Amino acid sequence: NLTGTVVGNLPETVKNVTHPQSVAMRERVEEVVQRSLRSILGAQFTEKEGERLIARAYNPRLPEKENAIRVDRLLTQLDQAYKQKVDAAKYFEKKGTLEGWQGKMPSMADFDPDAKGGAPARIRWEDMK
Repeated sequence: NLTGTVVGNLPETVKNVTHPQSVAMRERVEEVVQRSLRSILGAQFTEKEGERLIARAYNPRLPEKENAIRVDRLLTQLDQAYKQKVDAAKYFEKKGTLEGWQGKMPSMADFDPDAKGGAPARIRWEDMK
């Protein structure tokens, strides 16, 4: 009972008392995402972008199963971006430059499902049947 239509539609003041585990889970997701993005993206990361990303990745009104899928996908993206950043740092340590490095530096767009076609820009009713 961490997410879903009933829990997700409760006012925060009520949820803090009746479903503290739900509030704690949402706050943990927010903390991990914000801390990870800040360390991966540095100055590229803004609080507003982080809030939008978290809202897409974790919606308390959706079923727990859907939120688990979304958060897992985001964690995979964070892990891949972190590995790219570490790979770039190792290459730079060894060569003194990033010239010739074959990787891609992570950007905020890497975490936007619309930018990579991960989610349709417009959902049609026919697609939902």
